[in-house]
Amino acid sequence: ASTLRSRCRFPGLAVARERRRGHDRWVIASAYHPVARVGDLAPGDIIPVEVAGRAMILYRVGDGYHAAERYCLHQRADLSEGLLSRGFLICAAHGWRFHATTGVHEISPETCLATFAVRVVDGVIEIDPTPRRHGGPPPGPGGDNPEGASR
Repeated sequence: ASTLRSRCRFPGLAVARERRRGHDRWVIASAYHPVARVGDLAPGDIIPVEVAGRAMILYRVGDGYHAAERYCLHQRADLSEGLLSRGFLICAAHGWRFHATTGVHEISPETCLATFAVRVVDGVIEIDPTPRRHGGPPPGPGGDNPEGASR
């Protein structure tokens, strides 16, 4: 039997106590949380999810799955109502465009959405709620198209 320890010095990281052969040992539990199944999203789909109390969107670009914060940086519009086009996540309210793979704003590279690591394990899509930010120049050749994005 294992129990999760709620107090941890690192947010999003769970520590579990396992009892084996009469001895306790602490192990790091996965920070990833299941949110959907592979068949739940077609290319171009965006769905709202919540992981560890964080509002996020999960979306599919080609064969890859990505996650970002749910609300646009401009006026907090819901990005789950936006669309994916040519490698960009586009806010439905005012048209702000973010690179789908990095969350970096198309025109202002220092403005970026928090993104989250996504993995697929046995057909289940999982997200790590630890935010990542990718400020800097837009990715891809000429800044037009993020690497690996489909047109």
